Amino acid sequence: MFFIKVSIYEPDGPMGMLHPILDHVFYGLTEEEANGYMRAHMRTDSFLCSCVSHQRFKSMRCVASMKKGQLPG
Repeated sequence: MFFIKVSIYEPDGPMGMLHPILDHVFYGLTEEEANGYMRAHMRTDSFLCSCVSHQRFKSMRCVASMKKGQLPG
């Protein structure tokens, strides 16, 4: 089983601290399947899509990080 975790953070102040806001985790039997679920969700979730693609949602700045991996077992 594979996963893709997309974490959204809000940058704050001149020190560049990142405050966690939200995690999305997509699972699939293959990496391609997990990617497909993430791409499909990007079409329906404007917040996720904006943060990943433009580092901005409306007037809010946001930063997205992505981690891919395989679950043990």
